[in-house]
Amino acid sequence: MKHCRRRKCRCCQELFHPDPRNQYHQHYCTKPACRKASKAASQRRWLSKSQNQDYFCGPANVERVQAWRAAHPGYSRHSRKTLQDDCMAQPIDNKDKFSDLTYGRKIRLDLVTYGYYTIIFCAHRAAYGLTKYM
Repeated sequence: MKHCRRRKCRCCQELFHPDPRNQYHQHYCTKPACRKASKAASQRRWLSKSQNQDYFCGPANVERVQAWRAAHPGYSRHSRKTLQDDCMAQPIDNKDKFSDLTYGRKIRLDLVTYGYYTIIFCAHRAAYGLTKYM
């Protein structure tokens, strides 16, 4: 993949590497303060457009919000509950028949062996496919 050139952040003025998937549009680095500045600049740019001036104003928006609030009374007054319960800590069992080093070597050997058999199988399939049409 081509390595993109470094850019100067519009907030902190430091050089950074933009994400390769978005390199032409990224003008701020990934620091939290710079991300906040990027968000504020984006919102300022959006609100400065003439068609967005009254996006949140007007009687239609007021009626929509009032209808939603009437359908959901007390929504903002409730305290937020977490979506997940706290998990109990589980004890770690370190008494395996393999030590960490041996276990890691066993996994690597299994992967190498698996990869070897995969290559043999693919070569066999390719050779069979080639001889079938000759």
